[in-house]
Amino acid sequence: MKKKIAAMLVIMSLACIQLAGCGQEEKKTEDNKKTETVESKTEKKSETKKDNKKTEKKDSNETDKKITDVKRGTIADGMYKNESFGVSFPVASNMIACTDEQIAQTLNLGTDFLENQETYTAETMEDVMEGALYDTIILFSDNSSSVSVIYEDMDKADSISITEEQYLKAVGNSLTSLNMGYEVEEPTTQDIGGTEFASMTSKTSQYQQTYCIHKVGNYMIEFIFTYTDATEQEVNNFISQIAFESPL
Repeated sequence: MKKKIAAMLVIMSLACIQLAGCGQEEKKTEDNKKTETVESKTEKKSETKKDNKKTEKKDSNETDKKITDVKRGTIADGMYKNESFGVSFPVASNMIACTDEQIAQTLNLGTDFLENQETYTAETMEDVMEGALYDTIILFSDNSSSVSVIYEDMDKADSISITEEQYLKAVGNSLTSLNMGYEVEEPTTQDIGGTEFASMTSKTSQYQQTYCIHKVGNYMIEFIFTYTDATEQEVNNFISQIAFESPL
């Protein structure tokens, strides 16, 4: 179970490292896309997922207790907002919102690497990715550091009862098993917008990543912050600006 859970965040972790390198080459061509609406480009995909969710409902009593209608966030007028979870944060003029095509390409790099390493099967990765909404990836001013926002349906990962700490420990175990030089710290907690998140930091020779997750019903709200020593303070300042309509 834990290995299946860890697959989602490990895939995204590797994708963000790949994206960090890609971002250096694409800054000029992406500057005019910073405030694009994320939702509009994936309308068909979102509708398909909604249809799938309808066919996967079990009994009415169980469905009533679950969050079933999660929508994409939008980026407009310098702000990211997700109405489903009440999350918002500013997107500065020197930040870049990645396109869905870029996100898909980097996710493919992550899944291909993990499959070649025989870390996870293709079927496992397909299962966990189907239950995750990769809402956005925002590049910071250096065009390589980033924040990723993911909403993951734990029911689809067959792990509705898993805790935040168990989740992060599973991620840490998977990262260290990759033999890529990951150093993983013990999980701790971090206040984000008045809500307590479980938090864990990993380090490689070039980058650090901090994973912050908080469970709401059957969903896990997940932030991945990828940064260098030079941009750590910028990322910390950004985290202080993340807000929720009300504490979760």
